[in-house]
Amino acid sequence: MSRRFPLLQRLMAVLLCMSAEAALGETDDLFSLSGNWVGDGVIAARTEADPEPGRCNLRITPNPAGDRSDVTGKCAIAGGASRVSMRFEQGPDQTIRAGIWSEATEQIVQFRGEIGPDEAFLATDRPISVDDRLFDSEITFSFDLPRSFSLHQTLRAVGEPQWRPVIELTFLRAGD
Repeated sequence: MSRRFPLLQRLMAVLLCMSAEAALGETDDLFSLSGNWVGDGVIAARTEADPEPGRCNLRITPNPAGDRSDVTGKCAIAGGASRVSMRFEQGPDQTIRAGIWSEATEQIVQFRGEIGPDEAFLATDRPISVDDRLFDSEITFSFDLPRSFSLHQTLRAVGEPQWRPVIELTFLRAGD
């Protein structure tokens, strides 16, 4: 009889590991994030400015179907703060669309890209106008869920080869 207990313990350990993997699988991309998140890192105030220490507080609300996520919040640097609003929609074959609005630019910028289990990559549909210049922009989300995710945004003036980082933030669930 005592020989069965080690087998039972092993079986329970395997089942627990499978349950943990299944639970993590439910929170492994942008569309499974929810709640309040705080991001620390650097943010550039203008297209030509060097990034400086900054912080964003975001509230993420996914829809019940799991194919859309709304994000609202505020980002701040020493010189001021800006409200932000984003909507991410998942399309077929791991495609993703996003509309991102910032109080700082007062425009909605459209992005398209792809999402995978560890990363989402988006690029502007067409050049955006910032500070009277046209730019392309790319955003990469990297996921280390359920603990954290990072956001990295770059800009490049149309016709120029060099991409410039403008936002680099790592987000943790608020209260963690």
